[in-house]
Amino acid sequence: MHEVLRKQVLDEECAADERKRSLAATLEELFPGYQGNLVDSRFMDWPGFAAAEFAAAVERAIAAIRPHAGAPILASDRNAGAIRAATANAERAGVRGDIEFTVRALADLCVPGPRGWLVTNAPYGVRAGDDASNRELAREFGRHVGSTLAGWTVAALTADNAMRGALGPGAVERIATRNGGIPVRLRVREPVPETPSGPGP
Repeated sequence: MHEVLRKQVLDEECAADERKRSLAATLEELFPGYQGNLVDSRFMDWPGFAAAEFAAAVERAIAAIRPHAGAPILASDRNAGAIRAATANAERAGVRGDIEFTVRALADLCVPGPRGWLVTNAPYGVRAGDDASNRELAREFGRHVGSTLAGWTVAALTADNAMRGALGPGAVERIATRNGGIPVRLRVREPVPETPSGPGP
């Protein structure tokens, strides 16, 4: 009886290890640069871990992945080094072909159409420089929010009150958290409603 139970335990352990290897192979193919963190996670060894349900959830997630982005994604920064780093990250993630990277200052911002999303991790902390530079950046951003980006949804993660104010009074705070020990907030401004034109003379 003891040997039967021992064999059953060993069989279950082998099956669990095989499930882990299978998931690891799938994730490594799906995510270039994947380091096997999921396989090392101990939640898969918890009593009652629903391996079949988990594997099915992974498969559903994989099946839902689109081969390409459904809309243009434009990424820009005035710092060439930041663009090089972002490009390298996109290469490792396998999404380089979906993103157009350019070195461009905020003053030269251009958008591909009347509607879309602009998401920015605006400079704060050491990156923000002195107060005068930060205020000028906020003013420039505010000008675009009120004109170029009037039909766009704008989301900004920032620690600076001036940058938060640049989004205008209609912005809504969605997240309050910390980044590198600095308190930051994500605020989102929905598109400005178009004012209906009155009847002609």
